[in-house]
Amino acid sequence: MGREMQFLSRERIKKFYNLKTHIVLTFLFLFLVTFLTIITYSYNESSRAVISLSEDFLERTREGVLSKMHYNLSRAQIFSNLGAQSYNTEEEVHPDNLVLLGTMRSMLQNSSFVTHVSTGTKSGKFLQITRPSEEQFYQSDRTKRIPYDTKFIVRFIAKEGNELKEEWRYENEMRTVVGREWVSNQSYDPREEGWYKEAEYKKTLSWSKIHILGDTQKTGITVSNIVMNDMTNEFVGVFAFDIALQELSLFLKQSKIGDKSVLFVINKRDEIIAHSNMEEAIKENFAERTHIPVLKEIEDEPLQEAYRQYKSHSEKEFFFDVHGKSYIASFANFPRIISYQEQKRIETDAFEKMWVLGMVVPTEEFLGPISQIQSKTILISLLLLSLSIVGMVFLSRRIAKPIVFLAEEAMKIKSFDLTGEEKTKSIVYEIGLLSDAIISMRYSMRAFSKFIPKVLVGKLLKHSHEIKIGGKECRTTFLFTDIADFTTLSENYPPDKLTLHLSEYFEELSTIIFKHKGVIDKYIGDGIMAFWGAPVKDKDQALHACKAAVEIQKRLAILNEQWSAEGKPVLITRCGIHIGNVIVGNMGSSDRINYTALGDTVNLASRLEGTNKIYGTHIMVSQDIVQEVRDKGDFCPIDIVSVKGRMEGVKIFELVGIRDGDPTLLPSQRRAAFCEEFSRCYDLYSNRRWEEALVEFQLLKEKYGDHRMIELYIKRCEEFSENPPQGNWDGITVLTEK
Repeated sequence: MGREMQFLSRERIKKFYNLKTHIVLTFLFLFLVTFLTIITYSYNESSRAVISLSEDFLERTREGVLSKMHYNLSRAQIFSNLGAQSYNTEEEVHPDNLVLLGTMRSMLQNSSFVTHVSTGTKSGKFLQITRPSEEQFYQSDRTKRIPYDTKFIVRFIAKEGNELKEEWRYENEMRTVVGREWVSNQSYDPREEGWYKEAEYKKTLSWSKIHILGDTQKTGITVSNIVMNDMTNEFVGVFAFDIALQELSLFLKQSKIGDKSVLFVINKRDEIIAHSNMEEAIKENFAERTHIPVLKEIEDEPLQEAYRQYKSHSEKEFFFDVHGKSYIASFANFPRIISYQEQKRIETDAFEKMWVLGMVVPTEEFLGPISQIQSKTILISLLLLSLSIVGMVFLSRRIAKPIVFLAEEAMKIKSFDLTGEEKTKSIVYEIGLLSDAIISMRYSMRAFSKFIPKVLVGKLLKHSHEIKIGGKECRTTFLFTDIADFTTLSENYPPDKLTLHLSEYFEELSTIIFKHKGVIDKYIGDGIMAFWGAPVKDKDQALHACKAAVEIQKRLAILNEQWSAEGKPVLITRCGIHIGNVIVGNMGSSDRINYTALGDTVNLASRLEGTNKIYGTHIMVSQDIVQEVRDKGDFCPIDIVSVKGRMEGVKIFELVGIRDGDPTLLPSQRRAAFCEEFSRCYDLYSNRRWEEALVEFQLLKEKYGDHRMIELYIKRCEEFSENPPQGNWDGITVLTEK
């Protein structure tokens, strides 16, 4: 009786602990062990890693913010140096001087911290450009708002007879004047301003103390520099940039790590220069304050405690607690500002000695998200566990049922019961194989004549679209650039420094090309090959290429001055532009493909770039480009040439400027006058009037000095005057060099 009960118990246990139960319990056990292990380990390790990395993250953030602020302050100082060289005489200071005003506007747009760009002269003239505030009214009628589309405000003060006149211009984004007013009986004199007096007294660049910026009632600082006449070396005036401290606070607010973090700048007198939450930290209206708040006015205990510990221990990064809450703090002194003017190094250490950047962040900003993620992970995991148990019960049943059926079929075969031909259906591949095997075994054991083989054939077709070699013909504009005498430069300049210098050069040129919708095909040594019109069509492709070339030359003029002051090599760049039909597409082999272009147009554009060195030009274009750009470009005819590898002649021009709404792309007055006079001389030459052309070219040389094109045509006119060419002379110059 006892043995029977024991046997029945074992049978019940076996029946209960079947395959279905085994699958469910095993899955549940593995899931729970894995889940608890991963959750515990990930939370502990993540917390330790976050705490460990938070200091590095804070340091990188702090250095990034510090670098950005230092960059903008340095940029203001560099622009002050450049601004001091933007004019030579007082007569040039007026709002109709597009070059000066365009320079000031460009400096304002490229300096996010700068609020005003101003210049004052020794006679009291004053020219200023600034951005409008959200609600700004006319000076003569404080009840009337300025035009809604105003993007720039130009203010000009000068004497007319014995009366002081003040003009206000309001410009839109397209530099069009949308409003204007004149204010009489004004007594403003820039010469009485501290920034003017300090620069005039020091005779060099200077940073002001914190003061009220003009009529804005905002506190700020000003960097100013004297303007000297290049010819007489006489003092002309002062060029200045205003930086509002409120702009620094706005930048810090945008740079915060989290909602509860604080970024601030404080000086040695415990004055808060900038604060990421200044409006909230000071109860009174911050916009109406005309003085710098001190630390004791800030209702922020963590900030005050962090700064107290920093002054006590001078640690850059540390953890501290306030009312049981943990924080991490990070501090750094401002670096010196270094710039160059006329190859003189200018160091500004006022910020290094006075200003400190600080960051205070609750540690929950780092650990809080981890706890939230862990809680959500647990809830999601429990939900998935519940769904998985239901799914596993269903799946285990689907797996166990066919296995039980196959076991019964095997037992039937064991007993030579070969009846039945039903195939077991299962989602498990191995069970299907087993079912097929059992059926095959049953058939095999039947009569010889009833052997019926069963074959399962499957085939997977995979579709993909590979990139194929090939191209199509389209009209494309090409620009080639190259640095003059780069081989000599590379031999005389250290390779590591040359690499960095060339990288900066390529970065500037590439940015300009991309700005004007160009595609860079490749970098060829020190040169660039770029094109327009493919793969995206561009109806103004020639104009865009010309704009890019002119802007490259304008930008390099500024950069070369800066590089020269820094002791770096000056990079003189030549450009060649041509338009025509080419084959554009994927070229190469099955292993390596490049999207590029092939055709005579590409070769001619490259040859035009190299032809610059023969004529002493910077941007060489073909007549096809001139026809495309038409009245939007300023061109100077140069010659008709047959470049190496090409039989027919091509009329070539020098591109000197673009007239398309951007004053910075216009040629200088002297350059435009030269091109007009040279064109007249060239017409005489083209019409075989050698002696007249010779006289005009010699007069041109006396007026403009030595120029390679003038010397070349003087020599040609002298030769043709003595030995005139044959009657079939077509004016084509055959070039034998690339």
